[in-house]
This record gives sequence, structure tokens and C-alpha cells, in this order.
Amino acid sequence: LFPGLLGRQPHALFLLQCQAFIELVREGKTLDALSYCQSHLAPIRDSMEAVYPGKLRDVVSLLAYKRPERDAPVAHLMRDQHRDLVADALNSACLEESGAASSSSLERLLRQLVAAHAA
Repeated sequence: LFPGLLGRQPHALFLLQCQAFIELVREGKTLDALSYCQSHLAPIRDSMEAVYPGKLRDVVSLLAYKRPERDAPVAHLMRDQHRDLVADALNSACLEESGAASSSSLERLLRQLVAAHAA
């Protein structure tokens, strides 16, 4: 739908690549995950560290645990909520690419409502 989107949105690409790594870990494909990390994540490590400090370290640390979804201090990365965050980032990138606001009017209204209720 948006050719070249990920080249223009390196943050979305990074989050997708981190999620791909996480999915390999989830499937127990440790060697594939290591290979993926070396070929896809290591080359962009320095450029993404300023935007997502510690993110790559946290993602790669999942390999240190036999059951990372349960035992790792960063087990939240293995949950569906993390997948949702990545999907939201990609949706926002698509909306920006199409010239629309990165969030819908309903989403902005809901955020205002929650902020007002919390105050």
C-alpha cells in the first residue's frame, strides 16, 4: 500500500524488526533469532539507541531465559500488548504517510477524556 514506507519510517522498521526477533524467541528458534539479530538489528543499533534507549538490549536479553515469557524481567515484551504497540506504531506511520493525522479523532478525544478524568 505504501511502497518504501519502512525506509522513510526507520522507527517503525526498528519496532517491526524487534517484534520479528521476539517472535523467533517465542517459537524457540534461538539460532534463527541470533542470526536475525546480527543481520537486521545490529546494523541499526546505534541509530535507534537515542530514540529507544535500552530497547535492543531488553529484546536480546530474552535469549538468556529458558521461558522468557514467564521468567525474564522484560517478559512484557512477549505479551500481546507489545504486539499492539508495534501495530499502533505501524498504523501511525501509515496514517502519516497518507497525510492524515497519526491518530484518529476518536483516539485523541479518548486521550483527552482519560487525561481530564485523571486530573
